[in-house]
Amino acid sequence: MIPIQFPSPEIFTRVREAFRAAGYTSEAVDEQMHHEPRLMSAYVHGRLVTGFDAAQTLTRLFFGGAARIEELRTLLNPQTLDDLQSLGLLEPAEDNTLRPTVRLRPMLGLYVIADLHQRYEERNADFVYPPDGPNTHEYITYLPTRYEGHFLEACGGTGVAALIAASRGATHASSFDISPRCSQFAAFSAQLSGLDNFTASTGDAFAPAAGQTYDTIAMHPPYVPVLGDQFVFSDGGQDGEAITRKHIEAIPHHLNPGGRLYCRCMATDRRGEPFEARLRKWLGPRHTEFDIVLHTTRHIDPIGYLRERRTTEQTRQSITAWIDMVQSLAIEQYVLCAFILQRHATPREPFTLRRRSGDHTRPHHLAWLMNWQTLCATGEAANIILNSPLHPTPSSLTTSHKPEEGEWAQHQQTITVEAPYPITREVDDLAAYLIPKLDGRTGLQLLHDLQINANPTAFAAYLAELAALGFLRVYN
Repeated sequence: MIPIQFPSPEIFTRVREAFRAAGYTSEAVDEQMHHEPRLMSAYVHGRLVTGFDAAQTLTRLFFGGAARIEELRTLLNPQTLDDLQSLGLLEPAEDNTLRPTVRLRPMLGLYVIADLHQRYEERNADFVYPPDGPNTHEYITYLPTRYEGHFLEACGGTGVAALIAASRGATHASSFDISPRCSQFAAFSAQLSGLDNFTASTGDAFAPAAGQTYDTIAMHPPYVPVLGDQFVFSDGGQDGEAITRKHIEAIPHHLNPGGRLYCRCMATDRRGEPFEARLRKWLGPRHTEFDIVLHTTRHIDPIGYLRERRTTEQTRQSITAWIDMVQSLAIEQYVLCAFILQRHATPREPFTLRRRSGDHTRPHHLAWLMNWQTLCATGEAANIILNSPLHPTPSSLTTSHKPEEGEWAQHQQTITVEAPYPITREVDDLAAYLIPKLDGRTGLQLLHDLQINANPTAFAAYLAELAALGFLRVYN
């Protein structure tokens, strides 16, 4: 049963304004969470909330607590209390108390609802996963901060990314999910947040699009490998890739030229076929219209993953089935990753890049890498290099030698950087010579001052590739 109701828009507006007047905002809840990190789990079993101000009471209440009716009437005006019940957000409980029907979380200027933890404990397959867990938070950090045009969140769940896009410039934002409960929750959150450029639809993959195309698509698909069905929000099929694969195969039909898909997921590297190679294969005959940039955050041995997910439901038979699946698919490792697919605005050669994140890697570096490599692919990076100040990044040069004709002869030289990605690459003499001389001069000035005999465009393209590796910084 879906508990929420959709009465008149005026009731949504009154409740939103009452929440803000009570101080029940994302800033206030974030502050409480900072000082009380166990707050999310403290009230999941109906613990009585009493003795707090309005904002603190609402936070504890909508994280799963219960509150006395008379105390709520003191903290909130009677109209607000009636409105909350009209929306289906609160219901009567024992001893003249009210309890929440959903988990309501102010975040990023929005009001987003999800299921209370009780539905997870009851193993409800269509459990609506909260929008503020660490995995969802990381997913959101990979997305743009501003939007234009039409946005779609596939595998939307609470619709949190689409709700953010709708509030940050998108002409219209849509959230698709196979679960009707998720779609209803997302639509409710949009109304409660005061968004009128948002639509939530129910259907498998892109079925609700009905021919519509989008400028930006985001998804955080279910990716947990399972041999049987458990939860809609997490189950990714036998290898964990079933939902991701289904969506990527359809991307050529739904992403506009110049558009991007952002995705955080877990996938597999297989013998002779790393994940990015299969991404390109899934795109089908139009794969040459797309660039792929991927970075990995964690690598997990398949047997180690089975140990991590050890549950009481595991049996000798299920463990054997898991090992057989891993071997039959030639899975070498699972990778937690984020990637961007970019559709070309005009025809050109595609590129595919993969980086492994390190201690100094941040989510925004993924978009930086896509942006810079796109400039390289279109030739625009060369002009930027020639006319922009260039500086070295913190790096180290390692030179190895080997015996040759009775002397030590230079064999190899490599440069290592830790940011934005940890990379060690063999370099030629020109790179080793140039990098310490980057002192703010432009590419043209370096070409002239160091008397380098090279075509300016070719020289700039050479430096642009060093910049893509993180060996130099460009200020433009």
